[in-house]
Amino acid sequence: MSPDRFDVLLVEDNADSRRAAEADIADMMPDAVVHWAGDTQSALELMAANVYDLAVCDLRIPAKPRDLSLSETNGLAVVAKLRESQPGTPVIILSAFGTIEDTEPYTSGASPAAAHGVPALRMCQAVVKGVEGEFTNRLRPIQEGQLKIVGLEFTAPTDLDLLLRRAISQFAVDRGMTEVEVTRAGGLSGSTNAIVTMRRLGAPEMRAFVKADAREWVLDELERRRLWVEGYLDASNWAPTIETLSAGLRDRAAYFSSLASNPTTLFDLAAVDDGAGSSVISKLQLTLVPWNVGDTSSVTVADLRRAHLSDAELISAGASVDEFSDVESLTLDMRSRVCHGDLHGENVLVVDGGRPMMVDFAYTGNGPAGEDPITLEMSLMFHPGSPLVARGSSFDYERWADGDYLPNGELRETRARCREWGVREAGREQFMAVSYAHAIRHLKRGVPAPVALAVARSAADALR
Repeated sequence: MSPDRFDVLLVEDNADSRRAAEADIADMMPDAVVHWAGDTQSALELMAANVYDLAVCDLRIPAKPRDLSLSETNGLAVVAKLRESQPGTPVIILSAFGTIEDTEPYTSGASPAAAHGVPALRMCQAVVKGVEGEFTNRLRPIQEGQLKIVGLEFTAPTDLDLLLRRAISQFAVDRGMTEVEVTRAGGLSGSTNAIVTMRRLGAPEMRAFVKADAREWVLDELERRRLWVEGYLDASNWAPTIETLSAGLRDRAAYFSSLASNPTTLFDLAAVDDGAGSSVISKLQLTLVPWNVGDTSSVTVADLRRAHLSDAELISAGASVDEFSDVESLTLDMRSRVCHGDLHGENVLVVDGGRPMMVDFAYTGNGPAGEDPITLEMSLMFHPGSPLVARGSSFDYERWADGDYLPNGELRETRARCREWGVREAGREQFMAVSYAHAIRHLKRGVPAPVALAVARSAADALR
């Protein structure tokens, strides 16, 4: 039934009870893969190696394999570890009637959450063992939720990340949507992003930007948004979060940001109209004026680079620390400000014919002045979503410093506007120092070492 694999942890020492539970799971959720453990030690080992979509745990189990003593304490230890290490995993506790009160600290403190097609799934619940139909009654909401997800008319790239798809499906069924259309909006940071359009009969289309990442990364980004974006930048220039999902996505979480208008990316706009791309960048610069405050401090170029890539990482990427030692030893009076931190051409959406709207604030915080326009300009060469990269254009990477690196005059207005913004904001010396560090940063983002190092050398030569 489900569009992706559904892994269930079953902790049960009794062979007959195990077979009965496995039969019920197979009947209610045919796509489920059951991972069995008969004792606390084995269960903890499985949990250390895997993340589960559902856990079913008996309380009276042995502590170790071949241990004959049974105790509710052993099962409660598994439940406690599950709630701590895999808080997004729903847990069904199998308990004898006489010990059902032992589950109260876990079941009463677990708030319902949207997961597995259910708008408010009880994240920790207890079932009295041996009561006919009780266990299957707890599985039924998940079964029904999965049927709703399967019923969606879902159009997306064939290689769409499965947990991103799961998050989008949950969001859609919660709102009664029947059609989902997904356009990928990927980046270089490891997260999976998309723009989603959802429909149902008799209602207007709904659009959202969605991002799925490790649970702690998503929660950290939402905190950064609270600290740096909300109340500081004009609300019309960033996409507000309308929901966060952190249950039913294994070790990940997702958030959805509202896109009331049909957006295009800055990349796509500039590919069609270079002048329009340049105009959006001018508006974006004005949008970020409230962030243009900060201190000036003495910083070495090595400090800038090490903020993104250590010496060991630099060497393992195929570069030489000695090649740039003279440049990295330079000490500059660096001006800081608040930076978006990952301002590439797919994180700038364009709506209403020319209004920039930013998404993805995972790296937002204090940084060196000039970082955002430099990031945006380099994304023309390095980002897979760049129209120049998509066309297989050839770049003269060694000409980064003088700006004459684009092929056949393509996107010259967009590039020139990024450069003007960066140099005006940072000054030429700081611009080149930040360019050097940012080019080196791309070594750990999949950009080939000869390419990233060619840009870094150009900036380093300008500093020399």
